[in-house]
Amino acid sequence: MIPAAQVQEGNIFLVRPGAGIPTDGIIVKGRSSIMNPRSPGNRSLLKKQEGMKVFAATLNLDGALEVRATATFEDNSLAR
Repeated sequence: MIPAAQVQEGNIFLVRPGAGIPTDGIIVKGRSSIMNPRSPGNRSLLKKQEGMKVFAATLNLDGALEVRATATFEDNSLAR
C-alpha cells in the first residue's frame, strides 16, 4: 500500500468498503454505493460500477473497487 500523495495518473488502486477515495478516477472493477460527504445537505447515495467516474474525498460504502487514477492527489477535483 502506498500513501495517497504518491498515487500517479494511470495507477490502479483498491478502495475497500468504508474507505475514502483518495483521488479522481474511473472504476475498472467492482460496483458500490458512493457518498459525497463534502456536499452539505446533499448526501445522497450514488450507485457506481465499472466505467464510471469517482472523485476524491468521496466515501465508498459497500463494495470493493479497483480504480484507475485520472489525476494525482495534488491535482484532483478536491484540490482545485
